Amino acid sequence: MFRRPAPSNATAVRTVCLCANTAWYIDNFRSTLIDALRGDGWRTVVYAPVDDRVDALVQRGIEFVPMALNRSGVNPLRELSTLLRFGSDLATIRPDLVLSWTPKVNMYAGLACRRKGVPIIPGISGLGTAFNRGGWMEAVSRRLYRASLREAPVVAFENDDDRRLFIDSNLVDAPRAARVPGAGVDTRRFEPRPRDGPLGRFRFLLVARMLKDKGVLEFVDAAREVRRTHPDAEFACAGFFGTDNPSAISREAFAGWEREGVVRFLGAFEDMRPVYASADCVVLPSYREGLPQTLLEAAAMGLPAITTDVPGCREAVVADETGLLVPARDAPALAKAMRAMLDATPAERASMGARARRRVTERFDQSQVIRFYLRAADAATHMTPCASVATGRTGG
Repeated sequence: MFRRPAPSNATAVRTVCLCANTAWYIDNFRSTLIDALRGDGWRTVVYAPVDDRVDALVQRGIEFVPMALNRSGVNPLRELSTLLRFGSDLATIRPDLVLSWTPKVNMYAGLACRRKGVPIIPGISGLGTAFNRGGWMEAVSRRLYRASLREAPVVAFENDDDRRLFIDSNLVDAPRAARVPGAGVDTRRFEPRPRDGPLGRFRFLLVARMLKDKGVLEFVDAAREVRRTHPDAEFACAGFFGTDNPSAISREAFAGWEREGVVRFLGAFEDMRPVYASADCVVLPSYREGLPQTLLEAAAMGLPAITTDVPGCREAVVADETGLLVPARDAPALAKAMRAMLDATPAERASMGARARRRVTERFDQSQVIRFYLRAADAATHMTPCASVATGRTGG
């Protein structure tokens, strides 16, 4: 299936292919970038596995090519077949530039682009399960990253920890390693609004895929502990089930926690603003992130946060100023931080939220991300040096 609507700009001569491990990721996090690229004269093609966001992309006049990808697959023969399919699909698309995100897609697209001589700008939006668990999977991932990033004119990192790790491990050299503020936040769309929920019921909200690596188990354990002293506190989760990630939590397990009365599952939402507005504090006890969009969106809406002191998360929250940081995989420490947030005065929490909003507006606004990619795309396709793009920091 190659879904090609009539081009919206008949004079476009350059083609950019945006690829990730879900069409949902592209539609949810990169739609504004697509609009900016099209406005700059690019023909845009999305290359991703088929999901329920494909029609929304095509209805906007964006070409779509389906990707054959098993996100958690490790069978060598099948993975080789997938890699060969990447090369074949890119030959069909004939891009002048590829923009990629998510770990396995970065590796396979990078290898295919290197073989085809196509410039690619990979976005390191998290290192994935392999780096969380170590062992042979991490060793293989490092080798694949080293090979796939070798010819990339610039590599976009969402946090300084990942950037330093890749440079120190000789996976990419420093002049090509850029720092960008994630996908950025539309701070005019995500803005503070009145609390929408029952008065007197303080709600902690976790927004993430339902994965162990997101700290969901620690969130549930901490909720049990906090409810012993604060029985009126609410603990809610919003996000997706059904992922093929090995760290996935089943619906059945979550249903058991709901029957226990410790946590509520709100569902998955197209528009997260009403969900954030129903909360008093956002929580993300993740083991590692690129730069968590949920923390940035919540901050833009003036919410304080509790998150873990790990790469990515600590980039989004300033300890004791915009929220609280706790060690990863430590439910008692998370419970202690939740109690501290409950015991803070409304004025103290409002001050944290105001500082969070101001910081996101200054450092993580979506316009900064758009400027980076437009400059990097121009530099990559005009064969001009990308060093100034890589070293011109746009986030931090």
